[in-house]
Amino acid sequence: MSVCEKHGKASERLVAFEGTDTGRRFLACAEPEGQNCGFVEWVDHQWPPTMQNALLKLWAMVEDSKSAR
Repeated sequence: MSVCEKHGKASERLVAFEGTDTGRRFLACAEPEGQNCGFVEWVDHQWPPTMQNALLKLWAMVEDSKSAR
């Protein structure tokens, strides 16, 4: 497990839920917002371009449905 270099603490395991990174796992600084140093290390490889395009279209559909409400 990676350690946040600034704080010397174990990183937090998270999953991205926006844009072309949706579903990708990553490690991040576990400090709360405002104290967080911004450390991020991706666990999963970047999605192939076809998957990224599909995710962009899906997120556009989500935004369209929000604005239609």
